[in-house]
Amino acid sequence: MKKSNYLVLITFLAIVFTSCGSPHPNTDITEQQSEEDNFPVGETFLIKDIYQGKGSSALSSLTVFKNKLYLIAWEDVLYSNLWIFDGKQETIIAPWTTSTDGKNLYCLSVWNDTLYYGADQFVENKTQASFWKYTGNGNPEPISDLKPTKNGIWYKNKLYLTQQNENSEYELYKYQPETGLQLAADIGIDTSSNPENFTIYMDKLYFTAFDATHGTELWMYDEENGAELVMDINPGSKSSDPKNLYVYNNELFFTANSSYYNSFFKYNITDKCVDMTDDNNTKIGASNNFQNFDDKLYFLSNPGMYNTCIWSYDNEGNLNKVLDFKDGVFLNGTAYEMTIYKNTIFFSGGDALGGSLELYKYNPDDGIKCLSDFNVTNGPRLEKLTVFNDILCFAAKSNRYGFELWGYRE
Repeated sequence: MKKSNYLVLITFLAIVFTSCGSPHPNTDITEQQSEEDNFPVGETFLIKDIYQGKGSSALSSLTVFKNKLYLIAWEDVLYSNLWIFDGKQETIIAPWTTSTDGKNLYCLSVWNDTLYYGADQFVENKTQASFWKYTGNGNPEPISDLKPTKNGIWYKNKLYLTQQNENSEYELYKYQPETGLQLAADIGIDTSSNPENFTIYMDKLYFTAFDATHGTELWMYDEENGAELVMDINPGSKSSDPKNLYVYNNELFFTANSSYYNSFFKYNITDKCVDMTDDNNTKIGASNNFQNFDDKLYFLSNPGMYNTCIWSYDNEGNLNKVLDFKDGVFLNGTAYEMTIYKNTIFFSGGDALGGSLELYKYNPDDGIKCLSDFNVTNGPRLEKLTVFNDILCFAAKSNRYGFELWGYRE
């Protein structure tokens, strides 16, 4: 028998015997080495140990572009690279070395069939910012000395983002390669408005911003009318601090602080902002990870101190608690990220009191099932759930490899 066959047999037996008596398959045994796209089915697997050994590649910005998965990751302490994964294990590569002087890449975004990102290069103890584009052919090209921010968005052929003005205040700017960077709105007036949480709804740009009169509230913008306050949800200078803006069924959903607690809100042109606390005054809590699935809006919320709930909201206005983690096998558990893969809810979760983060899936027939056994208690991480090429890709910290790129396939 060939050596490779022995390794496969040993790995299989190790998984079988380690799984006995445990609800988790042990996936932190060995790095899977396979050809083509023959990834294992029904278990998590390491896609690439980018920063070799226990060091972390600090990967970020998982972005699907032209049938490939792009990400930013560090392979040593000097600089990060743009990496490409095409769904085959042996072909995750960093085709362009950034710089021996050190370069930090960030903020991947896709617009008009082009991939954009920012880069900070360290030269003679100074940081030089630049803005790059990549069409999928040839090499990336620098197009500006602009420093993009993580919360930028493309709207009507312009990039809207937060930038500093001459007074070091963060305000709303717009950028176009032909015209450069221009101020779009000065909301803060002698103070930073810190625009963020951008989304597009009803052909307008919606976002959150601060001013001294209203605190941090929901705003909207178009080039004809400029920036306008949508509603002072928490009246006066106290902030409602809206977050996680998401469009579903021609309405805008988000979480905000209404006077004394975080709640689930919706906004439309007719009703304005509506607190979705139900008739029994049940507190839904801070809501996040909105997903449009099966003609319903699914999301996570934290109504209690520790436990998480999964909710659904349909186009008839019905709000339903799908799963409460304070009940059953996930007692007092907390879910941190959620996505839909193979028509099933997948999420990262763990003991809210500091246990390891693992990958879970849930459906009404089978309940909750744990799919991993990273067993990391010192700074556990499992995040950036991204579906690509029939694989659920994610970043996770393991005791053997540090924080690296993993996958799961069914």
